[in-house]
Amino acid sequence: MKLEILLAFVALMLFSLGGEANILVQKSALLHGSVTMSYSPLLKMGTIQSITWRFDKNNKRTLILDTTRKPHFIYDSQFKDRLQISDNLFTLTIMDLTMEDSGVYNIDCTDTTGKVDSSTFNVTVYEPIPNPIIRTHFKVRTTDGCNVTLHCSVPSNTSDLSYTWKYRLQGSEYQPYNNGSTVQISPDHQDMEFLCIVQNPADQKNVSTQVQKICMPTATSGIRSYISTIMVFLISLIILLLGVSVYCFWKKYRKTKEPKETPNEELNYIEVTTHPREANQVGNENYIGLPSPQKTKAETVYTMLQHPRAKNT
Repeated sequence: MKLEILLAFVALMLFSLGGEANILVQKSALLHGSVTMSYSPLLKMGTIQSITWRFDKNNKRTLILDTTRKPHFIYDSQFKDRLQISDNLFTLTIMDLTMEDSGVYNIDCTDTTGKVDSSTFNVTVYEPIPNPIIRTHFKVRTTDGCNVTLHCSVPSNTSDLSYTWKYRLQGSEYQPYNNGSTVQISPDHQDMEFLCIVQNPADQKNVSTQVQKICMPTATSGIRSYISTIMVFLISLIILLLGVSVYCFWKKYRKTKEPKETPNEELNYIEVTTHPREANQVGNENYIGLPSPQKTKAETVYTMLQHPRAKNT
């Protein structure tokens, strides 16, 4: 702001001496955003005869507006449907910026006497800054804490970046610490927080980290490792118990489905024919079980035959 006031004062002095006044204004804008260029001429409003806006880049001049021509608005295809111009023609806005819109924009105002009042806007379009990250490059543990080297970076090749570090205790305001992407810290308190600010002239992003997180990872990781081990053991035990249960159930189910041996209840019988011995046949064994010419007596004996039962093992 002070620079713009100084430039305006110099332009006023030059204009009062009858020279051509020209003010240079630096403008920074974000890709896909917008930029507005506005100028208040030193000439009397009733004496201005013509106004011209133009864009200069790589030794190429593009006419944007010229009131000496009809119609006044002359849009190049580069700015088609992306321009807004105020009613008094002193304010120009370009929307949905591209990287090709970076360059020099000029406005020239000429009065009836031929005096020219000019302003130049140097517009630079920047890409948005990605979210930064903080990495720990070097760490030495001490009895009071640790000495750490922190590196702040963004995952891109974005240029024109600056890095600023700040710190604070819990609940307090941030205080300046150092500049640059890499800093060395020796924190006095475990509740300290360090903030890395990455910025270019059009955008700014930041990321923070806690000293306790940096200097005491072993205890935290040890607890996490212990919990992970317990969880793995419990899950393995549950899987084992489920496996045993499924096996026992399957074995019992298979046993109940095996066909049982049924006893052979088929009735078998033989017929035995007997006949009494006569007196003169005593001692003669040749007639035992054979038909006798004498009167015989037939008797039938029934019995049930079964397979022996298998012993349980």
